[in-house]
Amino acid sequence: MNHAGFDRISDDISLVSLLNSTDPDASKKQDGWSKLGEKLKKLPLAQLLCDLLPRLGSKGMPLEELIRKESCAALLQRCAEAEATLSGEARQVVDNVQEKGLVTFADLAVLSKEIPQIKTVEITGTAMFEDGAQLVVFSADLTPDMDIAVAAHISASLPIVFSKPTQQGLPFQQNDEKRIETTAFADGGILNNTPIPDLYNPITSMSPIPDRESLILIFEAEESTQKNQRGTGISALTDKFLKAPHTALSALNTEEMKRFADQIVIVPLNTKEGDYRGLLSGTVNFGMHKDIKNHLQVELSKTVRTHLDKRNATQQTFWFASTEAALLALDDKAFEQLSAKLESDEACAEVIAFRRQAQQALPQLKQAIQEANKTFTALEPTPQMHMAIWALDQLADQPGKQEWLAKRLNHDNDPDFMQFLQAAARWDKGASSGISEVTHHAVEEMNQRDIATRIDNVLRYVLYPSLFRGGQPGSNIKLIQGAVRELREARSQKAFNDALERVIANYRSRYTGMLGPKSKTLEALHNMQFK
Repeated sequence: MNHAGFDRISDDISLVSLLNSTDPDASKKQDGWSKLGEKLKKLPLAQLLCDLLPRLGSKGMPLEELIRKESCAALLQRCAEAEATLSGEARQVVDNVQEKGLVTFADLAVLSKEIPQIKTVEITGTAMFEDGAQLVVFSADLTPDMDIAVAAHISASLPIVFSKPTQQGLPFQQNDEKRIETTAFADGGILNNTPIPDLYNPITSMSPIPDRESLILIFEAEESTQKNQRGTGISALTDKFLKAPHTALSALNTEEMKRFADQIVIVPLNTKEGDYRGLLSGTVNFGMHKDIKNHLQVELSKTVRTHLDKRNATQQTFWFASTEAALLALDDKAFEQLSAKLESDEACAEVIAFRRQAQQALPQLKQAIQEANKTFTALEPTPQMHMAIWALDQLADQPGKQEWLAKRLNHDNDPDFMQFLQAAARWDKGASSGISEVTHHAVEEMNQRDIATRIDNVLRYVLYPSLFRGGQPGSNIKLIQGAVRELREARSQKAFNDALERVIANYRSRYTGMLGPKSKTLEALHNMQFK
């Protein structure tokens, strides 16, 4: 959608009407209350109360219909502009969108490859499972056939204002003759209000040179008076109402976003025209005048342009020990662009040949794994597998090449290579000879990534929620904060276990102050240690 389309929706559509009931009589009454609010708007909060109170617990179907209609129209317009260049697969997607009247995540994934103005999208929601709230990222990978309007509706479902939408038949739900699982969802911002893919779905890069950069928009917030990282009575009530560790995960996300500081733009909401940072003045200010909306859009446009100009003028320098190391650090696209120009350079020819030969050898290993899976119920080494690994070992005659192949085998969590590395760790355990150097380094790389994943899980699901739990004594807060620092530095299973063990040994009851209480925190830490 271009700016004109967005501006039309922002200016011409009554946002509060998107919360209306689908029942005509109820909708008419809701509009009547809003008109009454216009007459009483000189009274503080009168307009807001008349808009919201008749619509609390809205199912939000007009909102969902608007997103569905406008996304279809915008997508089909872009496709019509590029019709002459579309592939057969893309044309089939266009036909499907026209027939169904909706856009799926899979549709965007296909069309984004051919039409630059169409982007893939990931939308977060909070799934309210029986054992606790969990962040769900709707995407082409997880929910390819899901209507993006439904996902957007879920993500916008602010508690109280919206009722919780429910879904069935999603890939992660039970859907068989025994049970059809129904899951209620709420606003994705409950657990993550700034969903950065590199945080909720981190992909370890092949190179220290970043292959992409994000533009992260964060709404300007009112200054917080809370300086200490601990729970309060209000935060405890908020978490209990939301049935989720909102306070703890907000603090964790804020901490983790610090490494993206140079990619963040603060959306200006406190301007000469007024302060629109708060819940009432901003989030649920459905009656905001279109002149104010346009003013805020202009201010944001200026801020983003300034940010981009500054980033474009910034030069980043990366130093490498050798020409070989620099070429190994390039991503595939940059490598292909440069390799043709550098082949005649003797210092570059060897590493260029290595990368090309490795790109041929890796598919052979993948094929050998797939063939073995047809023969064995559990993966076992085969002559074809040994041959493919031997070929990689011959190529990796230097540490830099071994490291590159180790990262390549782990890159993107390819299911065949992941299965192979997990099996190889079992095969090589206790072996005194015959261990492949490439396999050994790749297994070590896999283990490092496993440790990083466990650290994130412990912080996200155990330590931070415990840190912000009501009534937590100062000794426990100091203990947990120390464990957080240790875990961020941990690079081995022993260091990971030691950090958790210190908490287990010294954690005190929030009620009695006694050591070793019966606690879900301690139970979870025990279970998450490496055995």
